[in-house]
Amino acid sequence: MEFLILLFFGLPVVLLVTALVLALQARSQAEELRRRTSDLNQRLARLEALQSSQAAERGESEEPGAPRVSVQPPVAQEAPPAKIAEPRSVPAQATPPLAEAPTPAEFPQPAGLPPPVAAPRLSLEERVGARLYVWIGALAVACAGVFLVKYSIDRNLLSPAVRVILGALLGAGLLVLGERWRGRNLGAAVSAAGVADLFACLLAAVHLYGLIGASVGFVLMIALTALAIWLSLRQGAAVALLGLAGGFITPALLGSEEPRALPLFTWFLVLQGALLFVARSRNWWWIGWLSVLAALAWAALWLFGAPQPLPSPWLGPYLLGSLALTIAATVGAEPARAWQPLRWAAVLAVLPLLALLVHGGGFSTIDWAYLGCASVGLVVFARLRESEQGLGWLGLVAQLAALASAHVEMALSPERGATLALCFGIATALCAYVGAWRSRSEGGFAALAVCALLAHLLLAWWGLEESDWTELVWALAALAIALACAGAVWAALRRRGDSDRHA
Repeated sequence: MEFLILLFFGLPVVLLVTALVLALQARSQAEELRRRTSDLNQRLARLEALQSSQAAERGESEEPGAPRVSVQPPVAQEAPPAKIAEPRSVPAQATPPLAEAPTPAEFPQPAGLPPPVAAPRLSLEERVGARLYVWIGALAVACAGVFLVKYSIDRNLLSPAVRVILGALLGAGLLVLGERWRGRNLGAAVSAAGVADLFACLLAAVHLYGLIGASVGFVLMIALTALAIWLSLRQGAAVALLGLAGGFITPALLGSEEPRALPLFTWFLVLQGALLFVARSRNWWWIGWLSVLAALAWAALWLFGAPQPLPSPWLGPYLLGSLALTIAATVGAEPARAWQPLRWAAVLAVLPLLALLVHGGGFSTIDWAYLGCASVGLVVFARLRESEQGLGWLGLVAQLAALASAHVEMALSPERGATLALCFGIATALCAYVGAWRSRSEGGFAALAVCALLAHLLLAWWGLEESDWTELVWALAALAIALACAGAVWAALRRRGDSDRHA
């Protein structure tokens, strides 16, 4: 009985999908024939124009009133007998030069041919008719699979396993057709519809029917996203966009009451790296922007989505890894005007998230270490690419803001706050000082080093002004900083003198 119901309802759907696919294929073939006919008409028009211009030239040359000029060959005249002289050698330079061949400029040029007829540009209506309807048809096919499952649920016609299998077969068939029509807009649309249908079947199998567990569903989601990214390299950005959406949204729909941070963040880093690689290799910069936005949105959701921040030691490494992937993917990418703002936007988003992680994690030492690694790493990157020196200053500002926030909320003891300030200041100043060696912007890195030392010293004094530390201790600390700066200046001048002597 179930087989008859499946045959009764499935056969019309298969016929409908087949008819739609054949109609789309016929439309594509008709557009190809129309293009070829237009090319032939243009070639025929050029040939007719050339023939008419040649006929006009022949008519002008045969006019009766035009005088005819006859050219007679020169007649050789008899020369008088000359006296026989003794033979003598003729110098080589006395030999008359050979007549040069006439250049093409000496010949009369034919009348100018008419310029080739430019190919007509597609209007907005033609573009909409050629592309939009294809995507509407693909969306309709994807919705057909979803509505088929919904109808079977409402009527209780098929078992859950049969419903999911039918939807998966529909998605697989669409992927096969999309690969067959690869290279055309139709193929990308059909493949995108197949990916969307498979994601819907996966969600139904996990959430609606419980046919597979969440762990198995997570693995299948990874495989499906990898398939979508691979297809995007062959067929276009639309499939990559669906892979991005499915890879980042499906974990939220498949999630459990107690999410595990390590596999989740590991998957997001792998997905972000793959999408950034695809975006850079195909110059789909907007895919790169969306992947970074989705990755950082998950970090913000982890911090603010729950009534209380979810404690996890893996959020800090996840933010550092996301920032490192973004910087590595955007360095040297073209066009720079599209990728460089993405690098700055990632830095401006990751640094506040790390500062909020410090606040939400109770100002633990490990969270401070994550923030310090990010800020010091930005100083190192600014030295490697001196055009990005502003990123080093952003790292310094993030350190100072987090320390000032901890002091205002009195979350740290005065001694611990001063220790953190001095550690951050010394680490940043050392990196900036090393970055000033053989740098074209030596003054900028020197200023960064001095500002890091002075600003963190002031923060330490702010936190310890009411403690038992005496003025002598602060004087000695300031003297140590002054001596360190003087020693750095002396070393820089010595290096400059050595380089001038070697030059």
